[in-house]
Amino acid sequence: MLENITLINQNHDLKGKVIEFKDELMLVQIEEEHQVKTTEYILALYKGKQIEAKVIVVKPGEIGLFIPLLPVDYFNDRRNFPRLKVDFPAVVIQETLESTGLLERIIHVRVHDVSHRGFSFSVESGDEIKLEWASRLILQSEQLPILCDIIVNNHAGQSESVRYGASIQFMSTTNVRMLYEFIFSRRM
Repeated sequence: MLENITLINQNHDLKGKVIEFKDELMLVQIEEEHQVKTTEYILALYKGKQIEAKVIVVKPGEIGLFIPLLPVDYFNDRRNFPRLKVDFPAVVIQETLESTGLLERIIHVRVHDVSHRGFSFSVESGDEIKLEWASRLILQSEQLPILCDIIVNNHAGQSESVRYGASIQFMSTTNVRMLYEFIFSRRM
């Protein structure tokens, strides 16, 4: 019996069946019309997990994907998406509207891991991230120079700093592509 899969990117949301998944290659049967092209990055929803993949073959009724080797226990992990460990400087800009006008805070942070859905970071100074404020993250790394709107979901105190988790709320198409390419290249 073939297993269900959904392939998603900025323009596509395709339902299909996995014909074969061996090592780093996956062949997917697609019955509907689509505009998927080779070399584009796509998100595969498979077995309740989200996997970044690169399209390497497009034939009538089939799409071939290259998926860098996943950790052995990946499908048993509690997270729905893999994270990459990094160490990048960044800035979080927070804004809120008060009776006196727009109030803006700029906080220097250190990003510790990234995924296609979000980041974790710690504050480098004694500042505190306000969970209810609108936030924008600017990564200051030549490897991944992106900007995105985030929602800070949680925080946990550590010995000398506070670590925060944030989900990506909005990112331009160019930045999405840079993030996917970075994640994909680092997992290889």
